[in-house]
Amino acid sequence: MVGMTHATHLLSHSPASSSSAVASPGQATPGQATPGQATPGQATLGQASPGHASSTQPSPGLPSPASLPDPATMPSEHLEAELVSHAEWEASGTARMLAVLAEFDRRQAWAAWECTSAQHWLSWKCGLGYTAATERLRVARALPALPTIEAALAAGRLSWSKVRELTRVATPDD
Repeated sequence: MVGMTHATHLLSHSPASSSSAVASPGQATPGQATPGQATPGQATLGQASPGHASSTQPSPGLPSPASLPDPATMPSEHLEAELVSHAEWEASGTARMLAVLAEFDRRQAWAAWECTSAQHWLSWKCGLGYTAATERLRVARALPALPTIEAALAAGRLSWSKVRELTRVATPDD
């Protein structure tokens, strides 16, 4: 995504880059948990979060929404930087999810839950609709043969929407 570096620069060098700033993945702001630590009320890997039946992993390096400044009080350039930062984080998280999904499907790990398919499992355990789950699985299966696209998604240079479309037409020879 264009402007990711600029957005990161704005976040790290802005007046709001003190304790109220948004940390990039892997960084912690003062009073925030570091990767592998849970903040009070946050589930750790292997624990169920309150009101959620499945295990969750805390978002490493991300502050809780309650600790973030009110968007109505933020200057426009900080809003812009935060939006771009979140888009990059979302794309790289999606890349990891797709890599894990491809391996989960390759192992047919969904069968241990008596599910009929990975899509069935994704719908049940991750709350995805069947069509959305099918699309995630299609892309997860396609990406290993498209390393340039896979790397661009992981780096946050391509969005999920763009990768979805590219995997419909790209070939390993491209």
